[in-house]
Amino acid sequence: MKYLLVICLCFALFSCQEKRIVGSSYQLKATDKYYHLTLDDNTYVPLKNISYFQERGNEYIVFINRQSTELLIYNLLTGKLVKKLSYQKEGQGGIVKEIGDFNVQSLNEIYLSSPYTKILYKSDGEGIITNTYDYSKSITGEPLTPILSSMGRLELIEGEFYLTQNLNRIYGEDTFEKSSLSAILDTTTLQVKHSIIKYSPMVSWKDMGTSGFGYQYRRTFDGTHFIYSFLYKDMLYKVSRDHKQIESVQVKSQYIPEIKVNDLSTDDFKKILKLTCEEPTYEDIVYDKYRKVYYRFACPPTSVDEEEDLLEVIRFGKKQFSIIILDQNLKKIGETLFPEYTYVPTAYFIREDGLYLSCSHFKNPDYSDDVLCFQKIELIGKE
Repeated sequence: MKYLLVICLCFALFSCQEKRIVGSSYQLKATDKYYHLTLDDNTYVPLKNISYFQERGNEYIVFINRQSTELLIYNLLTGKLVKKLSYQKEGQGGIVKEIGDFNVQSLNEIYLSSPYTKILYKSDGEGIITNTYDYSKSITGEPLTPILSSMGRLELIEGEFYLTQNLNRIYGEDTFEKSSLSAILDTTTLQVKHSIIKYSPMVSWKDMGTSGFGYQYRRTFDGTHFIYSFLYKDMLYKVSRDHKQIESVQVKSQYIPEIKVNDLSTDDFKKILKLTCEEPTYEDIVYDKYRKVYYRFACPPTSVDEEEDLLEVIRFGKKQFSIIILDQNLKKIGETLFPEYTYVPTAYFIREDGLYLSCSHFKNPDYSDDVLCFQKIELIGKE
């Protein structure tokens, strides 16, 4: 009887423990750890596409000097500028008009794109273009679109570039059905292939001019799969690296009761800005390889005063956002709502000790044009 009681007790304890694990949730908590980078008078506070990398024991932060052909490399731990790479805006060896996105392999191997060309540029550590890759046409002869950095980072995996692709309007009424989500550029053969996975229609062809960015997505790569997140969809799409297999998973924010593409058919620019500020959207998605979770950023519906600088509110990531926390199977395990007008949800990086969000929001009381600030956000399990 004693042995039976012990067995029953152990089983009960195991059941309780199992229940706690299954029912556990996670949250993100702001800490008192910060990094500050000193900016000069000619550098704008970056609002997106922050790149973090390590090399020879040092940690670096890289970003574009807003709408220019300058790439800035900072030492994260010292907060000091290491390099400012300035490229010509035209001619051989130049990058047309501005840098759209970049991929840092090392301090001496950097790849860049421009939203005005269908060329990838390879640069050394002194700002010299050493090679270029043309991705204007696929092997089938179909044209590609320029890379939009807002849709996801430029990924280089085993000699292949995975390029984001915009809607290709040459297809007319079949634009959604025939436009590929991505393209793959092989740096050895120089061949470019469209992904067989296409866009799914979210607005009609006739509404294309009045639906804003209703078609856009964000994406991340977790080392095995690409995860696609559309601005106006609850669904996430898990796509194989070769973009031949796709799996969909519904992931809703508890702060967004309904998601839809809004009609922007008005000549009142201020009204469009206000609607853009206030409408709910799903934004960036990023994989945290250290904690093996995904973070999906979501902007809930809000109300914004017409007297606000609406364009700046949009540029700095809108009024408020939450971060949905997902496990490796894209199962939601938590969600944290962040305070209004405090962080820039499009400017972040992931370090071994946690997620770092930019606290350089123009409405943050501590905001300064001369300092780029990041605050550590810690992932915490909660029973």
